[in-house]
Amino acid sequence: MSNNIKEQLITRVLKSQYYSLQLDESTDFSNNANLLAFIRYEFDNKIQEDLLFCHSLPTRTTAEALPTRTTAEALFNSLNNFITKNEIEWSKCIGIST
Repeated sequence: MSNNIKEQLITRVLKSQYYSLQLDESTDFSNNANLLAFIRYEFDNKIQEDLLFCHSLPTRTTAEALPTRTTAEALFNSLNNFITKNEIEWSKCIGIST
C-alpha cells in the first residue's frame, strides 16, 4: 500500500469514533504465513471497510516437518505493533473477528 493511501486511511480511522477489526491468517503457496487485517470505521456518516495491512508472520516448523505454524502471540504482536505505531487508540476498538 502506498504511503499516501496508508496515511489517508489512518487519518480517517483516527477521526472515527469507533472501529472494528477482522483478521485472517493464511499461508501462501510458498508456505509463508501472512496476516491480513481489515478495518471497519465511520467516515462521512457511512460505514467504510478497508484493508488495513498485510504483514508476513514469523513461523516455526515442527520436528515432523509439518507445514509452518504461527502463534497467537505473533498475530497479536503484528497487530499491536501496527496499532500503536500509528497511534490508533485501542479504546476505540469495539470488536474483533478472527
